[in-house]
Amino acid sequence: MLILRIFNRIIFFLILLPTLACAETVKLEDMIINSDHLKINQTTMEATFNGSVVLWFNNGIIIETDKLIITATELNNKRRPEKITIPYKFRAIQNEKNNNTTIIGDKAEYIFRTEELKLSGNINIQSEENFIKCEELVYLTNLKNITTKDK
Repeated sequence: MLILRIFNRIIFFLILLPTLACAETVKLEDMIINSDHLKINQTTMEATFNGSVVLWFNNGIIIETDKLIITATELNNKRRPEKITIPYKFRAIQNEKNNNTTIIGDKAEYIFRTEELKLSGNINIQSEENFIKCEELVYLTNLKNITTKDK
């Protein structure tokens, strides 16, 4: 089983990653994906990870799920990542020195172009003593500030 997981990881990096790594703002080398099964469809430009899927980011975030899909798009004859989709239940954990955060939900999608993270279905976010529960949450990762207008 361990050999299969390592093989899936190698195949992903050898076949799909070189074509996706052309993105200017996102480096897929900054993450490692481990899964029981990997299916790559060159026609639809999708890599589907199934089974026990674990996604590690260099910034300390770990995501666990049963299925993860990375979709690419072609622009100016270059392939670049378009989105990451998690269609089933997931758990994301970030451990920092003074702040541990856990997010649990039914679905997630990250869109590279807009740097937008969409979480939906039974979203539970816990950060130390703080807790948020909602059905849908959209997080703009490139958001610099929030302004309001009085009516």
